[in-house]
Amino acid sequence: MNKANSSEGFSPGFCEYLVPGFAGKKIIMLRIASILVGILLLVLLFQLLSFIPQVFAVWFVLICAFEVMVFRFSKREFEYSVAMGEMSVDVIYGKKWRKKLITVRVADADRIFPVDSFKDFQIERLGADRVIFAAPRKSEYMYCLYTKADGGKNSKTAIVFSSCPKLNGAIKFYNRSALTERK
Repeated sequence: MNKANSSEGFSPGFCEYLVPGFAGKKIIMLRIASILVGILLLVLLFQLLSFIPQVFAVWFVLICAFEVMVFRFSKREFEYSVAMGEMSVDVIYGKKWRKKLITVRVADADRIFPVDSFKDFQIERLGADRVIFAAPRKSEYMYCLYTKADGGKNSKTAIVFSSCPKLNGAIKFYNRSALTERK
């Protein structure tokens, strides 16, 4: 029996891949600011409420819970989905909220090539109007998808993403000529 027609639901043109994101400068600044505000509130409350230890203890627990929430909801993950000829990149915050970053037709990609880092010279040479970094900083299999379709929302866009063999296979299914695989 052909594997593509089996009951496993495998399709060569479909893949979902989830990778942990990196903490960008804005997220690191948010975490630092929340820690400073928490420490400032604790010092202020200790000065004002030191004579009532029970109230101080309640406020201490509330501030610690706030800090845990800030750190939990500032974690990001990226999900790549290839289906029906389109690659969609979503960011998931705190394993709760999803935001669609971009959806591009894989057939419209001019180049899909491996890169070593976010500052790879090949990405800079593209001259893209928009570069979307949707991968962990230290990824082994980082790729860049570049499309230079004229006009529209996704014109001259580069997407830097982390890949796996199954995701490469799904991309190759829709646009074999644009994909340059890692050696």
